[in-house]
Formats: sequence, C-alpha cells, structure tokens
Amino acid sequence: MNADRVTKDSTLRTDAAGWSEQATGIALATVTGVASSTRVTVSRGAAATPRPATIAVFGGYAARAGDVVLTAETDAADLYVIGVVTALRAVTDDADPGRAPSRVEGPAPGSVEGPVVIRDRAGRAVLEHDPERGKIVLHAPEGDLELRADHGSVTVVARDDVKLHGKRRLDLSGATLGASAARVEALVGDVRVVGKSLRTAFETARHATGILEVQARRIVERAKATYRDAEDLAQTRAGRVRTVVETTFHVLAGTAIVKAEEDVKLKGKKIHLA
Repeated sequence: MNADRVTKDSTLRTDAAGWSEQATGIALATVTGVASSTRVTVSRGAAATPRPATIAVFGGYAARAGDVVLTAETDAADLYVIGVVTALRAVTDDADPGRAPSRVEGPAPGSVEGPVVIRDRAGRAVLEHDPERGKIVLHAPEGDLELRADHGSVTVVARDDVKLHGKRRLDLSGATLGASAARVEALVGDVRVVGKSLRTAFETARHATGILEVQARRIVERAKATYRDAEDLAQTRAGRVRTVVETTFHVLAGTAIVKAEEDVKLKGKKIHLA
C-alpha cells in the first residue's frame, strides 16, 4: 500500500475520532477553497466568514470549491467535514489527457443556491438545474438518451402534466400495456390497430363518421331492441336472406313491390288480400 495513502488514512481516522467525541454543532457549508487533500476552507452561510476545516470523509473524496458539505464544530471551535451533499466533478479522460475535460458551472463561492450547468467537452449543456425557476433539463446533444432499470422499475411522477414528444415515432411495448384515466382525448390523422382479438365494454358508445365500412367473415349481433333509421336508402345485397320472427312480422310502406324472376310463394292458414 502506498505510504502517502497510509499516512492520509491514518490522519483521517484520528481526525474523525476527534470530532465524533467533541462535536457540538452540525450545519451545511460551502467549500470556498482547497488547501490540501485534507484541509479546506468553508463558509457556513452566505454572509459567513470562510473558516478552515479538516476533511473527515472516507472514500477518496476530493474537495472542490463550490461543493456543499456537512460540517461539525467541536467545543474548541474546530471544524470537520463529515459528509458531502453536493460534489459535481469535472470529468477527465485519462486515455487522452490532451482533450478538454467536461466542466461544471455551479453556484458562486459562498452560495448554496444557484444554477448548475454540466457541460461536455464541446461546451454543450448536458444537465441544467435552475432552482429559481424550479426547472431541471437533461440534454443529449447528440446520439441517444436511455434510462434503464435492469433490476427494478422506472416511475415518473409529476404534479401537473407529463408530455412525450417525438418528431418521427413514439413506441410503447411491453407484455401488458395498462392505462387509467378519467378522460381520454386523442387527435390523430390515421389509426391502424392490428391484433388477435378486441373486446370493449362501455355503458354508452356513440360513433359519428362520414363512411363506416365493416368487412368480416361473419357478423353476429345480439340486442334486446334494435332501431335503424335510414333517411334515404337502406339496401341489403345477399346470396340468401332469411328472417325468423317468433310472433308478428309487420311491413309498412307507402308502396310495396315484390318482384321475382321465378315463383312467388305465400303459405299460411289464412291469406287475406284486401
């Protein structure tokens, strides 16, 4: 193990033990300067004077001006950094040191609140956080953006609207697609649905269309009562027509014409012609 690392870890352990036994006040602070890997200056308020503090955080934390940390103060007025709240790092590329690193534009030193912008090597914004407007924007300047939860779920919750926009195509796929809403509104130019079966259940269904066409091998309709009203022409073209009525069959017309190329048969116990 590296001797410098042993010395650093030993110092952190000693410092951590010291503040844990003597800490009297814990508060958020902003790192305003970095003196070494274990010593920084922090401001415990926007108007507070920066004070030196000892880093007592394990895990390889590298302090940077603008970081928001959790500090503890001892009875002797010594400050220790015991936790990290916000530490946005500049990303470097070890494989290509000559390339410009990504950078973070954060709040001004001494200020906890303020806009934060993470930019890529080309200077394009990747993440924007503006607390004054209450808005966070995640950018993908080029290429794709993918959210994955390989061992869990992804939940998007909003107080107001959730909007999805795609200039070319919007795909939804899954073993089951569920939707629940008090009201559904859709405005589309063309709809095409292909499936194995379709079942719908509505208390009331109304269709308003210019032309309605149905093509099927068999149509089965069941209803307690059926009413159809055609203002102009109602025409049925079929190879055979059979109407089965249990009680009475009424045909009412201003003029009735029955025409057959061959026989016309009327069969009944009584036939009345008037």
